[in-house]
Amino acid sequence: MNQGGIYEKERGDVFRQIIGVGKKVMDIGARHGSLTKHFIEGNDLTGVDIDEENLQILKDKFHCSTIALDLNEDLDVLGVGLWDAIVMSEVIEHIFYPEKKVEQISRLLKSDGVFVGSVPNGFSLMNRIRLFLGKAEGTTMADPTHVFHFSYRRLKTMLEKHFTDVEILPMQKSRYMFLARISPNLFGFLLVFICKKPIIKKEPAVIV
Repeated sequence: MNQGGIYEKERGDVFRQIIGVGKKVMDIGARHGSLTKHFIEGNDLTGVDIDEENLQILKDKFHCSTIALDLNEDLDVLGVGLWDAIVMSEVIEHIFYPEKKVEQISRLLKSDGVFVGSVPNGFSLMNRIRLFLGKAEGTTMADPTHVFHFSYRRLKTMLEKHFTDVEILPMQKSRYMFLARISPNLFGFLLVFICKKPIIKKEPAVIV
């Protein structure tokens, strides 16, 4: 799982804007913090990853809390209803049964919490052309750690089963962004998602 890399700053800017400050944030698949650095300032952040060496680098660099965990395990151990924001960038495609993980993440969030992240677009037009020609190189299928492949519609459908407000933003080179905005399914290189839970208002107690 490589959080950083392509469109790191663009993803980080979106996440920082959505998360804000003064929040209890969990970065799942944090690695050594190449993306975490964009939204840790002003927040109480916990990094989660299976790689303990990278978590130590993250902890030394940002003095944040860390948790070593295999993400294919039950995520409820991370604390149900405790988090204002959860980040999973370039992670879900590496996990078995991703919909089950999304369901668990929705439970970890507070009632007004946000879930943000990104996945590679496995069904972009360029990927489809390469696969049609029998070439996996350059597509998401070339990475043996990708166990799930997302299209725009597949991602949105999965997220909408557990969140009421789902927005997906395509990322692409600036000269092709107009095409990505017209058809994110075909021209988005990465798909950034922003999911919000509804604010549950408690009814005032009725005194009899």
